[in-house]
Amino acid sequence: MKKADVSISLRGATTIATDTAQIVFMNQSISNLNYLLELSNKYDKTLRQGLITTIAPGVICIGGVFLAGFGVIAAEILFQVGFYSGLSVAMYPLFTEKNDNKQLTITEKTE
Repeated sequence: MKKADVSISLRGATTIATDTAQIVFMNQSISNLNYLLELSNKYDKTLRQGLITTIAPGVICIGGVFLAGFGVIAAEILFQVGFYSGLSVAMYPLFTEKNDNKQLTITEKTE
């Protein structure tokens, strides 16, 4: 489990398994594994979108200063556009995740 990219364990497993795992299913079942994989794919997609939406205005701003003669006001506007677009992409999962009756209890360990 130490060499794996992500290790998953169940509550009630051996102490070594739960100590070395990054994710521990607290309900002692792997029935929510598909949901966990779906959630990780959404997280990866959000990270990629956030990277693009925060870098693109900066690149446009730098190119605009050197090639199109953008001033301080235009640079500040582009900075704010990049900031708020990155913020909206980061908060998008908060508004789209439905809180249905499916109780998923996952404990993620950080080191």
